[in-house]
Amino acid sequence: MKLWWILCKKEFRLMQAFLLMHACIILVFGTAGIYLAARYHSGVPSLLLFIAIAWHVFYLLVYMLKSVRKEKRYAPIWLQSPQSGWFLLSAKFAVGLGILCLSLGILTGLWLWMMSLDFPNGAVEWENGFPFLHKMNAIIKQHWFVLALTFVLRALLFAAIITLIYFVRDIWKYTFGGWRWIFFPILIVFALHLFVRFSDSSVYEAMFGWGSFHVAAAFQLAEAPNAHHLPESLFWGHLTWGDLVFRGLVASILFYVTGWLLDRKVEV
Repeated sequence: MKLWWILCKKEFRLMQAFLLMHACIILVFGTAGIYLAARYHSGVPSLLLFIAIAWHVFYLLVYMLKSVRKEKRYAPIWLQSPQSGWFLLSAKFAVGLGILCLSLGILTGLWLWMMSLDFPNGAVEWENGFPFLHKMNAIIKQHWFVLALTFVLRALLFAAIITLIYFVRDIWKYTFGGWRWIFFPILIVFALHLFVRFSDSSVYEAMFGWGSFHVAAAFQLAEAPNAHHLPESLFWGHLTWGDLVFRGLVASILFYVTGWLLDRKVEV
């Protein structure tokens, strides 16, 4: 555990510039957004910040790409480590996930504050300006844990996919040479096709179709029209606990395969 903590600290130092830039962006744009919301009450700062929060689903993906590329550029001895690939990758995922959760918490708090400044008259004004923001404000307050869990699992899945792709690409560099740019997109499309087909199958429904919940069930449609469609549009499908377990399992399998490849000393 002590060695793993040392790896986490080393990862934090490696990505220090990236994290500092991220913190500066939050500070500058968060301060500007709060000022504009308090001054003009237009709703635009709240809308832009909500979009920034939604795009955080790709944050861990970008973080892992930057991290493994920095290892290649600045720390080639990483591959000579006696530790397993899973051990090394887990430190990267842990630091990236921790920063993602911290950033999400800060930005969500800023967004709720910004909403109160942008729309000081409450729900009536929200409906006249940005009804979508009003609905999401209510949903987040009532179901923050479920939404955060779904969001983080999806971010982990995207990051696991892109990390595996990064390592497989380098394996194919020696196997297929320049032809890898033809075979690789075909493989990705085929894998996504299988994933979608399985997700729509009766086997998937029997194995993972349990634990259904409705994020917007607490809202009256007269007060928030079409609110029950928001989770589907944001998270691409009906939400079930089984679906969350499935995505967690897929991310774990991809992580295992990536660690196995790293143990075979694949060049990063």
